[in-house]
Amino acid sequence: LTEINKASAAYATTKERARHELARLDRLGKPLSLEFDAQVLDLKSGLPRQEPFNLEAHNGKVVLVHFWSTRSGPCIADLPRLKEARKKHADDLVLTGISLDENNARLRRFLKGHCNDAVMR
Repeated sequence: LTEINKASAAYATTKERARHELARLDRLGKPLSLEFDAQVLDLKSGLPRQEPFNLEAHNGKVVLVHFWSTRSGPCIADLPRLKEARKKHADDLVLTGISLDENNARLRRFLKGHCNDAVMR
């Protein structure tokens, strides 16, 4: 009886996973909506400002949203490759960096040496 209960539980779990995957696959080729207001740090003025981000505004382009932090080694290691990809595919790629840093001063110091754009927080 214990074996039957285990098999039944495994079947239920597998069935739920299959439902989830089928639902996920049904999203392929369909529009994805992503819209939010972000605090953008303007690196020229050093001041934050609110700015909307709407994925639909970039229709037809590849949009890469990079969540990163100045405290993450792998995130920092990605930056040169991301900058190169943006330069190489400037007409087709929108790169949006979203910093997870909470310390604006630390973020500004880091960006001063690494970036020349605005960064969303």
